[in-house]
Formats: sequence, structure tokens, C-alpha cells
Amino acid sequence: MTVHQVVTVLICQAINILDGFDVVLISYAGPLLAREWELPAARLGTVFSASLVGMTIGAFLLAPLADYVGRRRTIIGGLSVVTAGMLLTYWVESVPQIVATRILTGLGVGALFASLTTLVVEYSSERRRTLAVSLLYLGYPIGAVLGGLIAQFNIERTGWQAFFLYGGLITGALIPVALLRLPESLDYLLSRQPKRALSAANKLIRKLGYVPIDALPPKPPAAGRQAVSVLFSEAYRRQTSALWISFFASLLVIYFLISWTPQILASAGLALDQSILGGMLLNLGGGAGMLVLGLVSARFSLHRLIASYFTLAAVVMAVFALSALSLPLLIAITAAIGFFSYGSLIGLYALAAQQYPASARSTGVGWAIGVGRIGSIIGPYAAGQMIGWGWERSTYYLVLAAPLLVGAATVLLSSTFTAGRHAATKNEAVA
Repeated sequence: MTVHQVVTVLICQAINILDGFDVVLISYAGPLLAREWELPAARLGTVFSASLVGMTIGAFLLAPLADYVGRRRTIIGGLSVVTAGMLLTYWVESVPQIVATRILTGLGVGALFASLTTLVVEYSSERRRTLAVSLLYLGYPIGAVLGGLIAQFNIERTGWQAFFLYGGLITGALIPVALLRLPESLDYLLSRQPKRALSAANKLIRKLGYVPIDALPPKPPAAGRQAVSVLFSEAYRRQTSALWISFFASLLVIYFLISWTPQILASAGLALDQSILGGMLLNLGGGAGMLVLGLVSARFSLHRLIASYFTLAAVVMAVFALSALSLPLLIAITAAIGFFSYGSLIGLYALAAQQYPASARSTGVGWAIGVGRIGSIIGPYAAGQMIGWGWERSTYYLVLAAPLLVGAATVLLSSTFTAGRHAATKNEAVA
């Protein structure tokens, strides 16, 4: 990979670090927010789910724009929306207001996720592609941990609102960086062929160390179709269904963990700073899981790796649910849950971006994430209801671990669909 490719991946990772800081900060603020505003568990669950509602809408409605106006423009627009949402959260004074600003922030994040993933996949070499996606999403737990470190030592002194102000200012500072240094996708220029595509493509081709082209290639067959129709075409609809189920299962569990881990550990007897530490270790474990999966993905089947991570995450959650562990062991198991659950999700991001042609890639990734976001809304809300009903930790952890086994099964099923499509394509080429 050239310096230009590496810099592109690093800029995308920096953006994702701030996304992690922005989105997860509400879970660290949760215990203090609940105390100040006297919010019951179910009401707090609504606040946790608000940004996820925005992410879902953004993934369905805004992420597909990247297949029509370009990845770069969509990323810059998403950064602008996230900045506005974070800054406005600083001034909220009621639950409806914070729900509205969190939805706005989520809209921007929903637009960013698919475009960042697609751009990283398109600028990575085939051998390093899954590792590059892992490094991209490693930014998310890094941001979450940084937010946790700041919150652990300052949140009670400065108040939770100040951290949303910091997040908004730092996110806004990345907008000029993206304007100056983030390139457009070469795959987008060659497949969609917007105005001045040839000159823009040749500029990128020179940076990548290749010889410029004299004319644009013929448009791929899928480029003339609506991106959504490609997802449901004969060639892709089964992979689309399997991806959607897997994303739904993964994000349902992960956002339950992200949102409720500090609160659950606090209920188990930890002090506020210790419960925040538990949330940080969840994300640290997740970052390690992402990195390990990226490193070993060049040697093993990506489908089997994801299925293994899903299965092991379910096993560790069952151990957390059923064992009478000491508080230090509870925190250690929390890190292990993060390792396997986050790792499986990163594999899904890489898999989704490799399933579809360039002209429908952001739409395919965005809609898969959008379906997953429905799970991310249900997870924190359902947990809040079960906790509010007085359910024991063993019960709701086992209930929420079950989707992980479903995710493992559908990923393995997806591998057979992909193999069948590749075989059909090869037979057509031979004929």
C-alpha cells in the first residue's frame, strides 16, 4: 500500500475515533444524568436509544448518497451533522431535547459509517483489506476509551454536558482535514463516471503509482441500475438477507453492552469510577478482538472467523450470566465479551463491503448497518425493560446472548451463497 493509501485509512480512522467518543459518551454520562434528572431505567433506555434511531435513519437514507454523490462528500456532510448534534447537546435541559440532539448526532454517524468502510475497502490492497477495516473500526473503541478516561476523572467535576461540547469542537476540527486531504473513491469515479471523472481519476491513479488512462472504461452493468435494486437482484438477495440477520444480531447485543455495562456494574456494587472503568475495558477488549481478527483474516476464511467469534461471545456471556464471580472477574469477563462481540462485527463490516459491486457498495453496507441499527435500538431498550421488571442478570444476559448464535449460523449460511454466486459467475464466463 502506498503512502497515499495509508494516509486515507488513517484519516478515516481519526474520524471514527471521534465517532466512538461521541456515541459512547452518553453511556458514561448515563449514571450522572439519571441521578440529576431522576430518570428511571426505562426512561434512560430511551435516551440511550435516541442516537441509534438517528443512526438507523442515516444508514438507510443518507449512506446511499455516497453511491451517487461520492464517498468524500458524504463523509464531509456527516461530519458537519455530527458536529451540530454534539454542540447542541451542550445546551439541552430536558429529555425531549436530548433525545432530539442525539437523533441528529446519530444521523451524521449513520451517514459516516458506510462511507468510511467503503472508502477504506476501496483504498486497501486485497491482502490487507480486512486488517484495514479492523484498524478503521479500532478507532471506535479508542474513542470510547478516551471518552471514558476523560469522564472517569472529570465528569463529576465539570458536569456531563461539557463533554459534548468538547466532542463537538474536536469533531468540527476534522472537517477542514477531510476537505484538504481526503480523496474521492477511484472505484466510484470509474463506475459512476460523474463530470470530470477522467481527470479526477487520473490524478488519483498517479498518486497510487500507476500510469494514467486515456479514456474511462465502459460502465459496469450494475452502474446503470438503482443501487437498491442490486441488493435484491437474483445474484445478491440471499447474501443480503444473511448479512442483515447477522448485523441485526450483532448490533443488538453490542449496543446493549455499550449502553448498559457501566450501569450494570454499578448495580453489582462498583463505584461510579469503577463502573466507567468496566465500560472502558469492554471497549479495550473489543479493540483487541478487532485487531486480532484483522491480523489473522489473511490466513483463514473470513466467514468461519466471524462465526467463531459470534459463538465464543455467546459462551462468554453465558459464563457472565451464570457464574457467581467476584467484581474483578466480572470486569475481566466484560473485556472478553468485548473481544469476541466487537471482533465479529468488524468481520461483518469487511464482509459486507466485499459483497457488492462498486456502484452499490455504500448502499449495500449502509442498508446492512441500518438493519443492524434496528437491533441496536431494540437491545438497550429491551434491556431497560427487563431490568425495570426486576429480572436477574443471569436471565437477561442469556436472552440477549441467543442472537449471537443466530448470527453465527447465518454467516456460515452466507458463505455457501457467496460460493454459489462465484461458481455461477465462473460458469457464465466459461460459457
